[in-house]
Amino acid sequence: MRGLHAALVAVAMVLAAGPFASALTVSWDGGAGTSNWSDATNWSNDIVPTASTDVVIDDNAPASILTGANNSNARSITITKTSDFKIAKGAAGMFLNLSSNTPLIYNPGNASTFTFDSSLTYFWQATGFNNPVYEIDGQATFLFSGSTFVPINGAGAGTSMTKTGTGTMRFPGSDYMPVAINVSAGTMIDGMYSFSITKTNACLGPSTRGQTITVSVAPNATFKFDGNAAFMDTNAPINSGTTLANGILANFAGGGMVQLAGSNHTLTDCGASFSPGASDANGTGILSFQGNVTFGLVSTYVSCVNAGTAGKACSLNIDIAAGGIGMTPGVDFDQLAVSGTVTTINNCDLIVDGIGAVAGNSYTFLTSGNSLASAAFKSVTVNNTSLPYTVAPIGSGLGYQISFTPEPATMSLLVLGGLAMLKRKS
Repeated sequence: MRGLHAALVAVAMVLAAGPFASALTVSWDGGAGTSNWSDATNWSNDIVPTASTDVVIDDNAPASILTGANNSNARSITITKTSDFKIAKGAAGMFLNLSSNTPLIYNPGNASTFTFDSSLTYFWQATGFNNPVYEIDGQATFLFSGSTFVPINGAGAGTSMTKTGTGTMRFPGSDYMPVAINVSAGTMIDGMYSFSITKTNACLGPSTRGQTITVSVAPNATFKFDGNAAFMDTNAPINSGTTLANGILANFAGGGMVQLAGSNHTLTDCGASFSPGASDANGTGILSFQGNVTFGLVSTYVSCVNAGTAGKACSLNIDIAAGGIGMTPGVDFDQLAVSGTVTTINNCDLIVDGIGAVAGNSYTFLTSGNSLASAAFKSVTVNNTSLPYTVAPIGSGLGYQISFTPEPATMSLLVLGGLAMLKRKS
């Protein structure tokens, strides 16, 4: 029996080391007495972490850890250290590479800050994943102040990233931004003066230029621009001074808040679309913009090409929820709420899904803190209803509403019915 037990233990050890083994979790114990990531005895198993290691940083760690003479690797980093913490580059040209679909969890239990230092270059280099999730919990802040921040797969395009947790994720912007940014909770802050996208690198190369960048903000979540907001391809050629080739479209979606701290917000070089609420017909919501918003194209350009559509590309997409009879914004219909001024609305197409439209109801789908600078949308399209409608400004130009009236045949029946009742009474 003793021999059989030993054999079973040996088999179990082989299986644990094999391809089906879970990732190894190690923590910092500081055994080397240094702050170097590359010193093996600083880790609980006395082995420097690899791409298959989940790293835990707790209060045993110093205030700052330095990456080594070689690239520093881990599958993920979970930080529970209860005071401010920093990872900095210890040697020129070295990177920190993470490879889990949840590469970073920061939960100090208080308002501490975790910083990727200004010298650090960070890459997320997973395979088989398309949406890395960065979880920043509580009142904590993850601050990236480094020279290069690549929060998506450096070898692929079309990926997305998600920010979860009620804390704050702050970065200065990057040439390697994903095609989709999802803020499902808390706050994500772009700290650059201008959020510029240079799509000529390994991550978003020339073949992907002209795509749409999507920012989705969930209810009670916030995406903030610290400076002036502009999604632009800084390397896009301009033809004849009026046509922008390979420009970028931006799509803002969801039911959260987009904060614009600067004063000049031409949100994209080739226009933007705004889609409050969730993607399904009943997923209504209020998408809020704090600041001034310019609809449409940079004024220098007459048209855009290779941007998914030609011309001044801007659309406001509003859903009226099926089955609803009320007029509550965010519940019965979508609303775009802008605290500042909305300009060049004449550049924008209004597209309404009227599947839940009710005759006699008016839906205020756009509100503005100041009078709108122009009187009418570029075009209006209303789908999934045959009810007549009108679109008009409200409140001295402080918003727009769409109003539905009964169909002419219904109006005639109502009139005839009323006459018949009067005749019977007489």
